Amino acid sequence: MNGHFAGAHPQQTLDKPAPGGYTGGMSSLAIQLPDDLSQFVAASVQSGDYQDADAFFVSLLTTFKEQVEAPLSEAESTKLAALRADIQHAVDQADRGEVVQGFDVTSFLAERHRERAALKTA
Repeated sequence: MNGHFAGAHPQQTLDKPAPGGYTGGMSSLAIQLPDDLSQFVAASVQSGDYQDADAFFVSLLTTFKEQVEAPLSEAESTKLAALRADIQHAVDQADRGEVVQGFDVTSFLAERHRERAALKTA
């Protein structure tokens, strides 16, 4: 496969049935993919998971659109706000020069990983 999925111009309507049972208006779009992604799409279609490459992309983009448009729950919004505040606090500290000199994050994370692994095996 050469990594290309051909299509007409975005304003043209497709003549074939909508893939994946999609009921919205349909347009054609040409895209270029790296060979490994093109092979992945082809394998997904050949496995029978999708009728064709169009159905693959409609499914993928529909799922992505739902995730992007889904509102956060109150708990998720609260957690996100707390994370943003923590990050801003750390940035402000760094801007003021309040940083730990010589801190090796790789060693720190490796030690944390060993501690967690030890807890799981205990």
